[in-house]
Amino acid sequence: KYADLRRYITHVYGVPPPLRTPTFVPSNNTNQITFKSTFAMKKAIDLHLIGEKLEFNDAREQTNGQRSEGIMTIAAGKKGPGAHKHMLQTEGFEVISGRMVAIVNGKEVVANAGETILVLPGESHSFLNGSTEEPLVAKFWYEPALHTEWMLQTMGEEAMEKGGDWDKVSALPAIYMFYKMRKEYRLAGLPYWAQDLLLGIGAGIATLTGAAKKVTLPESLSAQTSVRQRQASSQPIELKQPV
Repeated sequence: KYADLRRYITHVYGVPPPLRTPTFVPSNNTNQITFKSTFAMKKAIDLHLIGEKLEFNDAREQTNGQRSEGIMTIAAGKKGPGAHKHMLQTEGFEVISGRMVAIVNGKEVVANAGETILVLPGESHSFLNGSTEEPLVAKFWYEPALHTEWMLQTMGEEAMEKGGDWDKVSALPAIYMFYKMRKEYRLAGLPYWAQDLLLGIGAGIATLTGAAKKVTLPESLSAQTSVRQRQASSQPIELKQPV
């Protein structure tokens, strides 16, 4: 715990200026999520088949959901995830060793050891290891934490069990998770209405086939779903009089 605190303080007060100017995002009560301490149970997501590793620490629990962070390793010449957006979060990368190339809103941003890249809410981004000779090691974080760590941890543990590749994750449970997180996480390059339609159909199939039961939603996501269901059921029905 002390080592994590040291790294956090070093980040706040000692890192070089970021390559991109951050924008302050005020906190919102709807994003305040209370977490129980689960640091001891977190597994390192080691996807050896594609040369990717994610290790979350206990920042989410220590900050009561204000921040989620960890260390990622991308093998030489390998890519990270495809272009996507975090609608409510700022995401940051501090390169520890190697060379990181990020594409943010269509523009290339390069960071070497000791440099930082910030991605603001709603910005499309993807990244890769800019070296074909050495691995990329970087600290990454999300502010606020929301549910991204839960999604990556859940899918990553299944990917490890099935051979160490994101492509090995079961499709319907993954679609169900993406549908539940659609206000937080979006794919880039596909209109939101199309994503809602496709993910909604997939989530419906997952529910009908029982695949959705394989996903244990965090209480906060379950609560949001329950509230929407209650609101929908409480809407008055207007009966039109015959003309």
